Amino acid sequence: MTADDLLYELEDFITASQHIPMTKLVVIDETKLFEYIDRIRELMVVGSAAHLQVAAAFQPLPTAYTDPSDATQSSAPEYENVVRIARQDAEEIRTNADAYARAVLSDVQSRLERLLGSVNSGLDELNR
Repeated sequence: MTADDLLYELEDFITASQHIPMTKLVVIDETKLFEYIDRIRELMVVGSAAHLQVAAAFQPLPTAYTDPSDATQSSAPEYENVVRIARQDAEEIRTNADAYARAVLSDVQSRLERLLGSVNSGLDELNR
C-alpha cells in the first residue's frame, strides 16, 4: 500500500465518521485514528530506509588521483578504499535505521502504557 492509498483511506474514514449537527465537527474513533497514524509511520520507516539505500547507491565513489603514465600503480588500494567506504556507509545506515526503529518503538510503548493505564483505571472504576 502506498502513502497516497493510505491517505485516501484516512480521508474516507473521516468523511464516513459521524458529524455533529450544525457544525463542521466529526466524532472520530480514537483507536482507529491511532491505527492509521501507526500505519503511516510504518510507511515512513520503510520509505526512509529505502531512501537511505537509494541515496547511498548514488553517492559518488571517492577516487584517488592516478597518473595514467604511472604503470606501477595498482587498483587494489582503490578497491579496498571503496569497500571500506561502502561498509562504513552500510553501518551508518544500520545505525540510523536502528535509531529510528528505537524511536518508533518507544513511542508505541508509551502509547500502549497510556492505553493500559486507561484500561486499568476503567477496571478499577468498575470494581468499586
